[in-house]
Amino acid sequence: TRQVEVLREALLHLLQNNSDLEARDILIMSPDPDHFAPLVTAVFSMKSENGGPPQLPVQVADRGLAMSNPVTQALLSILGLAISRSPLSQVLELLASPVVGPRFGLDPDELNRLSTWLEGAGICWGQNADHRASHGQPHTPEHTWRHGLDRLLLGVAIQDPDRLFGTISPWDELEGSTTESLGRLCDFCEALFEQLDTLRQPQAPSAWMRAIDGCLATLIQIEDEDRWQLQRTREAVATWLLPELDPEPERPLSPEALLALLSRVLSRGNMGTGHQTGKATFCAMMPMRSIPFRVIALLGMDDGAFPRNPPALGFDLVEQNPRLGDSQPRDEDRYLLLETLLCARDHLLITWSGRDPCTGRPTPPAVPVGEILDVLDRSLDTPEGRARDRFIHSHPLHPFSPQAFGRANDGTAQQPWSLDPALLRAAQRLDAPSASTAPLLGGTLDPLDPNLEIELDDLISVIQAPIPTLLKRRLQIGLWNNDEEGPTDRETLELDGLGQWKSGSPLLDALKKGESPDTLHALQKAKGLLPPGSLGAVDFERVHTKLTPVRNTAAELEQGSPTQVAIDLQIDEIRLVGAVSEVYGDRQLCPQYGKLRGKHQLAAWIRHLALSAAEPHRPFETTLIS
Repeated sequence: TRQVEVLREALLHLLQNNSDLEARDILIMSPDPDHFAPLVTAVFSMKSENGGPPQLPVQVADRGLAMSNPVTQALLSILGLAISRSPLSQVLELLASPVVGPRFGLDPDELNRLSTWLEGAGICWGQNADHRASHGQPHTPEHTWRHGLDRLLLGVAIQDPDRLFGTISPWDELEGSTTESLGRLCDFCEALFEQLDTLRQPQAPSAWMRAIDGCLATLIQIEDEDRWQLQRTREAVATWLLPELDPEPERPLSPEALLALLSRVLSRGNMGTGHQTGKATFCAMMPMRSIPFRVIALLGMDDGAFPRNPPALGFDLVEQNPRLGDSQPRDEDRYLLLETLLCARDHLLITWSGRDPCTGRPTPPAVPVGEILDVLDRSLDTPEGRARDRFIHSHPLHPFSPQAFGRANDGTAQQPWSLDPALLRAAQRLDAPSASTAPLLGGTLDPLDPNLEIELDDLISVIQAPIPTLLKRRLQIGLWNNDEEGPTDRETLELDGLGQWKSGSPLLDALKKGESPDTLHALQKAKGLLPPGSLGAVDFERVHTKLTPVRNTAAELEQGSPTQVAIDLQIDEIRLVGAVSEVYGDRQLCPQYGKLRGKHQLAAWIRHLALSAAEPHRPFETTLIS
């Protein structure tokens, strides 16, 4: 993004200093147009406030169908799913397509809710157990789409997550009004997986065309005014699958080869489209494009990005048996750079990163650019230093840096570069002395209700985490959970500390009730809390082994049946209510799985105080077991 911002400023300087220069005289090229195209469109069309730099009109040319046609994008995604493990993130990405979601009545605003459902049901990848086994994994249904959807559907009918029906445990966090969305989601999954089954085996081009037509008819919905998108996609696929002169029309084609072919041809831009529109032109670096422009800019000329080195295809016989005279993409790119030098009539701008954004270390440009700089050093005599130093201009990492507005690194004045007044104010604020931080609360909070009733568990939460409770309950401020990284495509292969606690805590409760560990193991396996196959059995047994001493110690201290002591205390104007369970005689037992931390001691101490205040005649004791 920073390269595009610097290039925009450079072009605005040229337009300001050359009154006869127009936007149509500018050509911008990049070795990676798919990466830079959205950045160029966004940065060049950015609106500035009054007195700021104007918008620079730009036209993105040579865009392939895969970049501009949502039907083509959806088709490539479907073909990619056919040869993949059907991971959760890719299926959700397909569902978010503007031509797929409406087909099943699913609004884009529902995607976050659907993602929460699917992740909560434990779906990671794989259509079913057979699909998992085809990828060399254990033949288990957990973490697959079939198993997760069954849990969601069962949860609509049965609101009991701790019951086991066969190998299915219901996921009961669905609300009654959302069942229609779940039905539409199931319709989408059934239709998608049915179509994917037709795309997984090698078949003749004519059969591939029929299968693709079936996918488009089943999964895609297009408005009448956008029917051309569907037609353009189908015509482009048919042109390459069903050529008029095909010596082997019935030769089987693998799904991997089909995807590689269509990805290449549908991503290839239509040469000649989008040029000479009166705007600045952004396009790909392509051979034989010897079109003179007064200003030519090359974006993203970093080391490794140019010359380009396309990945080799496993079925490319030319790559496997190279011969003299074969096309060499890297040599063609070198010639292309020389061709570009000749086409630049007045100005040539080349950008690259310059420094690593993480370490700040200098990074070299592309090798051909470095060779051009070496030629400048050898060809031009300068009074001091190297000739390249007069052509290379380094810019700060951030557009609001004071260096962009007339202050050099050593503090001396220099010519300002940026033209944006909003960024100028940010730089001035950054350069100004640090002001004192304003307090979070400018005054006192509203007084509490004089007849306030506080639950015992709420009091414990306040004392354990006072700041989060203050923000959430009094100030109504939600805290961002940094642990929420979105849906994951990988099931857990080994329980971490949190996973062991999620398994051990219900296991402790089950052992206290006299239930069999095998029953709980089957339930946790059905919920997707354990790794698949024998890995889950090993982890569950490890948790059970760690928990056995805790349970045995608690059993020795349990005298009689557990009772529950009601808490109802009037403390000044506040009423404290609640209950303390697991009281055996005059002893409160607090067994738990996991390390004993300060918050656990606080909770036990507060309950102990509540017990003593509620029934002061009893000599209560509290025992924590961990």
